[in-house]
Amino acid sequence: MADVFISFIHEEEKVATAFQRFLQKKVDKKKIFLSADQWQIFAGEVWLDRIRQELESTKVVILLLSPRSVKRPWVNFEAGAAWLTKKALIPVCFNGLLKDNLPKPYSGFQALNLKDEAYYLVRSVVHYLDHPGLPSIPPLPFWDDDTDLQELKRVLGEEEKSEACRCCERGVSYELPRVCPECQHVFRGNGWDGIDAHWRSQHEEVLKYEEFWAHLCGRHGGQT
Repeated sequence: MADVFISFIHEEEKVATAFQRFLQKKVDKKKIFLSADQWQIFAGEVWLDRIRQELESTKVVILLLSPRSVKRPWVNFEAGAAWLTKKALIPVCFNGLLKDNLPKPYSGFQALNLKDEAYYLVRSVVHYLDHPGLPSIPPLPFWDDDTDLQELKRVLGEEEKSEACRCCERGVSYELPRVCPECQHVFRGNGWDGIDAHWRSQHEEVLKYEEFWAHLCGRHGGQT
């Protein structure tokens, strides 16, 4: 059984795998559990039972939280299980979700932004594990030329680009009120009220409304 459990959604498996590799390099290869890793869950195992066993034995549960995953029932389920069993719970924000904007109950935990606080994360994990023989942590943050950190940031950058919506591409602010990315029309209230009629009448030839709305990122799609 592993000592660190990484909770994520399958659409963000690429980031989760890169994150697992980063922690394996900085902490301990055998102590990081990722449910999608075929070297850790084998054919024929009852998947839900294995998840339960790992959550019971782990010391630290890391939640990979993005605008998309923070709303998913499965991540909330694993977070609740970790909290009830008194595990160390670390919300790790990425892909546009910032720790200062976490919803409750996650906002009640000491969270971090992965892109800028990877060193803080490693120090925290080692603190909770407190195992003899773990690699010593440098007294200063990782340098910019740290190859493990560079690789993690590369994958995070690719994920951000792949998730960019029309508003992201046009540089529209995440803050309210909502603004049309094509004509800068400002919508009243605290959301996108009237966007369907506006888009269909003004911008349907540029991009179908259904496509625009389906690909709206979490931060532009919700309320800030």
